[in-house]
Amino acid sequence: MKCLRPFRPVCELLEPRQLLASVPAGFTLTPLVGGLAAPTAEDIAPDGRIFVAEQGGNVRVVQNGTLLANPFLSLAVDSQGERGVIGVTLDPNFKTNHFVYVYYTTDSPVTHNRLSRFTESNNVAVPRSEKVLLDLDPLSFTNHNGGGLHFGIDGKLYVGVGENHIPTNAQTLSNPLGKVLRLNSDGSIPTDDPFYNIATGNSRAIWAMGLRNPFTFGVQPGTGKIFIDDVGESTWEEINVGKAGANYGWPTTEGTFNQSQFPDFTEPLYAYAHGPGDSTGVAITGGTFYDPATQQFPASYRDQYFFADLGVGFIKVLNPATKAASNFGSGFNQPVDLDVAADGSLYVLSHAGTIYRITHPTVSHTTTLSTIADSYVGDGRSSFTNYGRTTQLLARTGATGTTRITYLQFDLSSISTISSATLRLFGTLSQEGNSSLAVGVFAAASSFNETRLNWSNRPAIVGSALAQTTITTASRRWYQWDLTSYLRQQKQAGKTVVTLVLKGLTTSTSAAFFNSREAGVGAPQLVINS
Repeated sequence: MKCLRPFRPVCELLEPRQLLASVPAGFTLTPLVGGLAAPTAEDIAPDGRIFVAEQGGNVRVVQNGTLLANPFLSLAVDSQGERGVIGVTLDPNFKTNHFVYVYYTTDSPVTHNRLSRFTESNNVAVPRSEKVLLDLDPLSFTNHNGGGLHFGIDGKLYVGVGENHIPTNAQTLSNPLGKVLRLNSDGSIPTDDPFYNIATGNSRAIWAMGLRNPFTFGVQPGTGKIFIDDVGESTWEEINVGKAGANYGWPTTEGTFNQSQFPDFTEPLYAYAHGPGDSTGVAITGGTFYDPATQQFPASYRDQYFFADLGVGFIKVLNPATKAASNFGSGFNQPVDLDVAADGSLYVLSHAGTIYRITHPTVSHTTTLSTIADSYVGDGRSSFTNYGRTTQLLARTGATGTTRITYLQFDLSSISTISSATLRLFGTLSQEGNSSLAVGVFAAASSFNETRLNWSNRPAIVGSALAQTTITTASRRWYQWDLTSYLRQQKQAGKTVVTLVLKGLTTSTSAAFFNSREAGVGAPQLVINS
């Protein structure tokens, strides 16, 4: 009999088998490092080091493919069942502040889960640098502790907390168990948390509720979208779209349900059943979005969500738009965490003690450029108004006084060759008029100054549309335009800075709205394969 604990309180009879992990053709699977003792979570530093939590009390460091002999940190923990060191993440400003956040089970003064921050120096924690950020409620059982730990793009620290095998905890605001919490990086509670003015104490940090055991979750770079992986009981595993104030229904619901019957609950984006088939599993773990700075995998994987199953050992890819999941990897021995590195590699952490690295060496090098300037202009009474510091970009061709045109500027000096180039903007269409609007991308005659640009001094548009796409009133998402041919020409002509113009191709009362670089979230991108 093989016990699938520590992360699922279920023991099942499994046929003896040799675990031979596999990935799709064209991908390479490499064991990066072994010898870890019951690892539970990992996070990758900007310099490529991997910080790994070991359930028994250590946090280890992998540097240049080697597991360092001395732990970063050794803690006295209660590691019974699903307890122990079960979460680790690095501060968004780790390069400068060297902060490492750890979620672990302590028995001082009573057994409970604690979130602390430590300071790193030369691969070890600075002595006496622990700052306790959060002490959770005393534990009654050894399971359902959660452990998911990530920063959102809002700079807040999100913490997945299990309901400690007491389902009713998930539906009460009197304690923080069975929830996702949202904290400031110093452990204080943001006053804009959804239950801040209703709950008391630590419960004021509740961001979402109705969860059983959110052991992992993922945050999408650029958009900040959060997918919460909730480990189910005996029927369903869930991926839920994170939303402030959401209630995901546990223990009243599990898996998909009739929304009209439970209007106060939020259905999962995706759920899969338990069982022996290819599309079933045991316990969901290790979720991460594929949106690296350098895209190594084929383009079809961009914006997709990878997740794993602890008991069955698969890795699947979820398409958030279609809500369909496809097979990616199989035969992994108790995968507990997935992470995407800046170079586009996918790292798989096995609770059996190994980190695997998945690469796709045949794919061309991908660079994602941000705008060096962006703004929109308006005619009529807005002719002399500058919108360079706003968080929105607009495109609309309308009656006098309502036309809006967007200007984008990119620096191509870091690009040597271009095999493909795609402009990506995150936005939607206003709902007061048309249900769709074709928006074209044009070349501009000259560059512009973001803080001075207005309708009266705007660069002229040159020629016809280079590409076009249709914007709809659906919820905000990424839209893209293929600019390969034009940008190749510009690069061959020796241009280092290009200016692009977005304009509505038909008269409309609706405007296309996109995030500008000032928005921080979902800023414009120029994705170039070379």
